Amino acid sequence: MKRTESHILEGESRRKFEDALPRNWVLRKQDPDYGYDYDVQVFDSEAPTPFHFYVQLKATNTEKISKNGIPLIFETKYFKLYNQGPFPVMICLYIKNINKLFYLWTDDYLNKLDLKSYKDINLQNYKTIYL
Repeated sequence: MKRTESHILEGESRRKFEDALPRNWVLRKQDPDYGYDYDVQVFDSEAPTPFHFYVQLKATNTEKISKNGIPLIFETKYFKLYNQGPFPVMICLYIKNINKLFYLWTDDYLNKLDLKSYKDINLQNYKTIYL
């Protein structure tokens, strides 16, 4: 059995993401992953808060920057899931060659869409989003 480059990249992205958050926040890895990689609980110093958010983590080896930002092709079925969930969802992209994370909140993204673009999400299987 081989350890593929995509599995190695996934591990690197998880480590980078976990290291980016405050140490006292609690990360719960979702296994199996059904659209969310993490459930993150926010703490205030040592006290837990009622605030949670989900994270969908993606990774790539190289950056592709356009005038709109960093494009990511995303399955629209997940927007439907995220829109109905109890907590906000962060889509986070790790780019290996620059060792950086980029993210967007799906609520913010969906709220900024015009009506036609919002309706198109329900008709398309994939949508390019920009982080």
